[in-house]
Amino acid sequence: MRVGATLLVSTGLLALVLAAGPAQAQTSPQGAGTHEAPAAEYLRLARVVRGIISYTRWPEEPDVLEMCLVGTMRYGQSLMTTLPQTAGRVLRLRPLAKVDVESLKGCHAAYIGDVSEAEMEQLRAVKHPLLTMREQDPLCRSGSMFCLKIAATRVSFDLNLDAVSRSGLRVNPKVLMLGHRADRP
Repeated sequence: MRVGATLLVSTGLLALVLAAGPAQAQTSPQGAGTHEAPAAEYLRLARVVRGIISYTRWPEEPDVLEMCLVGTMRYGQSLMTTLPQTAGRVLRLRPLAKVDVESLKGCHAAYIGDVSEAEMEQLRAVKHPLLTMREQDPLCRSGSMFCLKIAATRVSFDLNLDAVSRSGLRVNPKVLMLGHRADRP
């Protein structure tokens, strides 16, 4: 089952949603006062990724949450500079040169770009709880939990409820309620 949800950062919806929960949205001074489209897209993406992470719970909460960057990314590399501490927890980003079950040990989250089907199979084979977000999956059929859609003025996502239920993670219903079933108008 796939659920679509849109976070309109430019209208303040993300700040409103995050203010209602345990984590507060923080405005970064980076890019303030500039009208450079790519920088704004990167900042919106970082806010959405930070929001998804803040509303996700692991069976054993890590002191340092490690997010692995997987594949060739159009936007993901920007997270290295635009994704600071998340909801009071330290976030460490680790680019992966190789995608296999062994390399993914220690990853609590994976930000996935363009990968082969064999690499996607390796991601699906991970046995520990792993939050997955993918930036290039318009139909959200790869098995990722969150399929990000990045546009010039907004960041939206589809949510794969089957992947969420199999992940071993708990995603706060506030994130789930943002979506609507994709098979309904």
